[in-house]
Amino acid sequence: MLSRLTDPPPPWVGGVSDAHPLALCGSSMHSSLATVKPTEEEQKQQRSVLQGFRQNKVPLSASNFGLYLSQISVAPSLLFETFKMKFDNKTLDTEMDFIVATDKEFGEVIAMSKGIYGGLDYLPSRYHSWLKDANRMVILARKDGKVIALESVCIIDDGETMLVEGLRVAPSERGKGVAGILQKYCIQLVKEKYPNVKIIRLTRDDKLGPKDFRKYRLITKQGILLVRFNVKELRSRMDDIVHMLEEAGSELCPTVILEREEVKNIILSMTVSNKLLPSKTIIQDWQPFKPIESNLNLLLKKDLHWIVDNKQCPNFASLCTFPFRIPIGDDWFYLNIDMFGKDLAHIKSHLIAHLHNHTQNGHGNIMCQIFMEPSLWEDMAYFCKHVICVEIAKGYTEQYLLESDLHP
Repeated sequence: MLSRLTDPPPPWVGGVSDAHPLALCGSSMHSSLATVKPTEEEQKQQRSVLQGFRQNKVPLSASNFGLYLSQISVAPSLLFETFKMKFDNKTLDTEMDFIVATDKEFGEVIAMSKGIYGGLDYLPSRYHSWLKDANRMVILARKDGKVIALESVCIIDDGETMLVEGLRVAPSERGKGVAGILQKYCIQLVKEKYPNVKIIRLTRDDKLGPKDFRKYRLITKQGILLVRFNVKELRSRMDDIVHMLEEAGSELCPTVILEREEVKNIILSMTVSNKLLPSKTIIQDWQPFKPIESNLNLLLKKDLHWIVDNKQCPNFASLCTFPFRIPIGDDWFYLNIDMFGKDLAHIKSHLIAHLHNHTQNGHGNIMCQIFMEPSLWEDMAYFCKHVICVEIAKGYTEQYLLESDLHP
């Protein structure tokens, strides 16, 4: 669901300076560059590159400007001179600036995001709460005063990891390098505000190629099963489904909903962390967390259902996000269930338990994402289609958890 990060910014990108022409100014923030004196050889290289830009041998666009930033070390004064010169000559249409998102930009952000993820966008339901998160920044890029891109960064893992979420660019600005420039800017802000951050993490569901594996480490992957159903119709059949399973000799495994005060001790236990969590990672609705107390404190602020089969020695665990609205149509909701474990009988029982909990008082239609051990996907797709009798909305896809080092 998230676009990938570009390469880390070059070493000359430094701190914010009020004296710099592109420094912070009120609520509008521009790229900030700290002066680092280049070597004689670097200066020679810089002048050659800048000469190419000046003579239009290398046309400056948002696209190749992002590439230029990641590949060449240029003294800030020379960079600004070239950047400004090219704006004056209108090689770029206009300057792009950055602001911290507020409630008043909500309408622009939603308009820009129309149709993203095929109508399954989570941002409309998360935007306002994201603005209130003390450990999160939501940054907007603007052009001619209009919002053209968004990226959110959440600081987790005791302040050592930046989690990138929500990246999107307006359709008219895609393919111009806007995302790359915004990403570099957000990384720079994180370095300034959270100097202990060492890792960048993100999740994706698209196909990874060799280039991706050169940039990132693959931490783990989960299979994604997407189903859809009408809440009222499924609620009317839940008791019959359980009865049918019992008559067929498929006795459901025990499921216990954890109380809030029980979650920390059980989820942070060595049994769950080492035996059940994929690569020792709690993945909640596309967000990967290390199993540590500070992250559990963040998760406990959310409206989640935590289920295990046994409190003393869990063999399977799962958590479920409370349904939230999605823009695919009126009265449509998203329900995300993260499964931790490799036992087929247990995952079936946990799915039944979560569906039972969330169909008792709900209404409308549900798109339900179930994240699981990839080897269980085929059996679970059959179970959902032929036993629970819900529609499979999409074929097999995978959720990838990726990370890279944040360079100084």
